[in-house]
Amino acid sequence: MYKKNLEKNTPLSGRSLSRIFTFLGFIFYPLYFIPLLFWHILKGERWPYILFTLFIGALAYLIIPIEGMDIIGYYDAFDTLKNLSFKEIFDYSDDVTRYFTFSVIWLLEVIGFSKEMIPFTFVIATYLILLRVFFYVIDDYKVKFLNTPKKIFILIFWVILFFEVGFMSSASGLRNQLSFSISLLGLYLILSKNYTFKGLGLLLVAALIHPSAILFIFLYFFF
Repeated sequence: MYKKNLEKNTPLSGRSLSRIFTFLGFIFYPLYFIPLLFWHILKGERWPYILFTLFIGALAYLIIPIEGMDIIGYYDAFDTLKNLSFKEIFDYSDDVTRYFTFSVIWLLEVIGFSKEMIPFTFVIATYLILLRVFFYVIDDYKVKFLNTPKKIFILIFWVILFFEVGFMSSASGLRNQLSFSISLLGLYLILSKNYTFKGLGLLLVAALIHPSAILFIFLYFFF
């Protein structure tokens, strides 16, 4: 009884101190504290992956484009789209899959954001989805397959797919990596949760953002 009361009266528990230490350490020395951040993610905490995503988004915001990067074309589109109405965006898009991207860029300009918010927004969306899938997978399979070899192979499969999304590709190419992360979530729902309808719906959304996602739909139906 005394022990329980003592724990209640303790200002900060060990876990709380660890969270504060990790949070402050990541703010001042992010690269050094990434392992601790992911350690908290593996413990089932949600705040670290949001913090990490904001950090990645901030890096994308600060990118200085160089010749050959796709983001230069999107920055040019930002200056053009501000003179168009929403209905004219479809005519400006050279294919249907670019319509989503140009609509987001147009919306950012209408709200009053700078063009640097383009990579910030897409990277944030990409990594929020990506890390959410990673969180789901770790949370699921550390319980379901704790004592079976199958766990190892499943985790390896998902981790490989997870690291296929590169930061520079996401910050410059925008739509292809966002499409891939949505496809990954769709595949997770189909393979791990048996939510076929929801999973296929996400694969379709991903294909409308970037045509490469159509490959995952073909794989589902033919394999």
